[in-house]
Amino acid sequence: MDPADVNSLRKALEVRGARLNQQDLAFLELRKAIQGLSANMFQRGKRKLAVPCAEPGMHKMTAAREQTEMASEGPSGSWQRGCRGVRNDLRDHSHVVLAGIAPASLRRDAATLTLARKAQKYDWHILHKATTTPAPHRILRYIRDPGDGIQDGQAALNRTVLEKDTWIEALKLEKGQLEGELSQAERRLAEQAQQYQQTIEELTRAQSMEASALQMEHECAVKLNQEKDFEIAELKRERSRWQPTTGDTNEMLSTSVAGQKKLTKLLRDKDLFVETLKAKATEAQRELDQKEAQQQAREKGFCEVLKLQMETLRDLQKQLEEIQDGQAALNRTVLEKDTWIEALKLEKGQLEGELSQAERRLAEQAQQYQQTIEELTRAQSMEASALQMEHECAVKLNQEKDFEIAELKRRGSRWQPTPGHERNAVHLRGRPEEAD
Repeated sequence: MDPADVNSLRKALEVRGARLNQQDLAFLELRKAIQGLSANMFQRGKRKLAVPCAEPGMHKMTAAREQTEMASEGPSGSWQRGCRGVRNDLRDHSHVVLAGIAPASLRRDAATLTLARKAQKYDWHILHKATTTPAPHRILRYIRDPGDGIQDGQAALNRTVLEKDTWIEALKLEKGQLEGELSQAERRLAEQAQQYQQTIEELTRAQSMEASALQMEHECAVKLNQEKDFEIAELKRERSRWQPTTGDTNEMLSTSVAGQKKLTKLLRDKDLFVETLKAKATEAQRELDQKEAQQQAREKGFCEVLKLQMETLRDLQKQLEEIQDGQAALNRTVLEKDTWIEALKLEKGQLEGELSQAERRLAEQAQQYQQTIEELTRAQSMEASALQMEHECAVKLNQEKDFEIAELKRRGSRWQPTPGHERNAVHLRGRPEEAD
């Protein structure tokens, strides 16, 4: 994930946290007003029901049933049911949050915002249900005559509830936008991992192709050495034929001149081949050095990016933990939410454990990529050193064979020609020098 995306998400989360704090304060004030209004309505209803009426039996039964319903539907009972609903929502939502691969701090904050919105929506639903139950309407039917202030308060309460519903819808839209941004960041991470895998495969293919080319060149050098061995054996056989017969010196000299020409030609070919082989080996070594430098640069850049992302995520996590501590301190002032806070703490511990496991898996995957790249680099260096040793052995063998050929030439020059052919011998000995 890019640092710009992380900063934008952090700013968005800070804005959402500030809005949630404001909404919590407004919610507490509204809840206190509703509790006071409900208590006032309950007292007026009791006083109204205490007046004698035409049908005392029916009114007594109705009053007792209404008091029982209001006692069962009071603030504490509604709040307990709300806490149970929030715990169930937390348990169902934890599996959805763990399905993503976003960073730990961002997933935790997104889950916290979502759960806070669900709890707030559930509280508004409970409060709205408490204000629209049949029992308060029956009480309002008995106290409608004393004044219209209660109706005005109910209308204001309905308007406030409508505004809160509008805020909740807006928060839902913002939550959808945040989830879209998180999914885009996950796709970018997957694409980067795929690009790194393709780079490793391309390096492996290039290494195999270079190794096969060097192997072919080595086979050509071995074949040339075999041809030179065959030529040396031929020269030795000719020398063994020349030693017992010294009469036909002219024919021997002509044969030796022809052999010298062949040897000169072979030496030229050998020198050209050695120079070509050296140039190819130098080019291959230069390409290997360039690829190693490029690979090291890629690894260094990848490590720096990972380090920067980890530092940014740690800073973001610290800031978000401070925000959470402030929200926890504010929530502890409300005595009715103690049970809900304990449930959140338990779920938070489970989520942090599972998220730490996901982070360890990501770190292990990055370490495996690093080990694979190091193994490829070591294999390349080992193969290059082996090919260099084989090349040096081939050059040394060629030098030994050149020395043996020179020794054969020196031994051939010791033979004394006949007086009649001395001039021809001198003329023939001068030809290899001219050819050189």
